[in-house]
Amino acid sequence: MSDSDQELSRNEIFDLLSNSRRRYVLSYLTNNPDEVTLQDLSRQIAASENDCDVEDVTQKQQKRIYVSLYQTHIPRLSEAGVLSHDDSTGHLTLQRRANEIVPYLERDNTTRRPWHWYYLAVVGASTVAFVVTVLDAGPFATVSDTLVVIGIILAFALLTIAKIYSQRSVVRKPPGPRRQ
Repeated sequence: MSDSDQELSRNEIFDLLSNSRRRYVLSYLTNNPDEVTLQDLSRQIAASENDCDVEDVTQKQQKRIYVSLYQTHIPRLSEAGVLSHDDSTGHLTLQRRANEIVPYLERDNTTRRPWHWYYLAVVGASTVAFVVTVLDAGPFATVSDTLVVIGIILAFALLTIAKIYSQRSVVRKPPGPRRQ
């Protein structure tokens, strides 16, 4: 098995993600699958770092980012097999290994759901339904224990399916690079 066939180790992944500009590059390319040039990307990062619109980025701001990306970050990601950079066109393309890193990218916290509370609510409702059924109390007196257990299992199954679907459909927003 060649080096490029082996998966990246967690240490390699965390090392690649240790720099905010590399995280931004990966997030941006993940969210913008069309061809992206190093020039365009450096302009986006400069706008984020300088807290301004892309149109307001100065040549000096863009060049500072471009040089950093070109000399340090893009080669590092290329060596790891995460992306490729075509020197003649300037285009950046994610490679197969990027799939190993994408799950570790930061997500926008506003899109997260409090799944632990949903599961706790299902546990609470299931416990009440089961206890009332076992005690033959209220409207559950005529319901069989087996039917309640099947309902509890279905509730957990549906909640788990909803969680899986929700996590796959989360739209990731590139995190803004932090000044280091």
